[in-house]
Amino acid sequence: MNIENYNMDFEDRKNYVLEKIADVLNDDSDLFVKMCEEVDSYNGLLGDARCEDMDMIDEFFNKPSELLDRMDEFNSSDDYFYFNGYGNVTTTSDKFDVYEDEVDVDDLVDEIIDNYQHIDIDDATLKELVEIVINEDFGIEEDAEIDEDMDEDEAPEETDDEFMDRIADI
Repeated sequence: MNIENYNMDFEDRKNYVLEKIADVLNDDSDLFVKMCEEVDSYNGLLGDARCEDMDMIDEFFNKPSELLDRMDEFNSSDDYFYFNGYGNVTTTSDKFDVYEDEVDVDDLVDEIIDNYQHIDIDDATLKELVEIVINEDFGIEEDAEIDEDMDEDEAPEETDDEFMDRIADI
């Protein structure tokens, strides 16, 4: 049996898919924002840093003086507002900049996987990769031992190359 095609164990393959999920989120800022907000709607991931539409600001304050007392970096021309770590109102036109500072992509990946049953994932690629992790579909058993003496029927169902090609095709 040629074991050169089987260098990745279960954890290696799992980490490979987790890295792919992080790449998908890093490559699409809109998807990153959407998933931050989706997870936040379930477990409060963003805390006060969740960006709200500027036209909602009146719903947060009873009178203008309350807003004035809590203004930090405020520009009424920006599209969104949020509360910074000091409870002050800050505005932005780009949610991604705020969320990228608040949420590490690896933590977001963990939150997406941990809360998979409670959130919506509209992106087909992201959903398929997450389901591979959820279903532990890595083409190898978790306790598989790869060695020169293994029989054909003991070999993982996919070689490393086959596994990586399957993931790349998603």
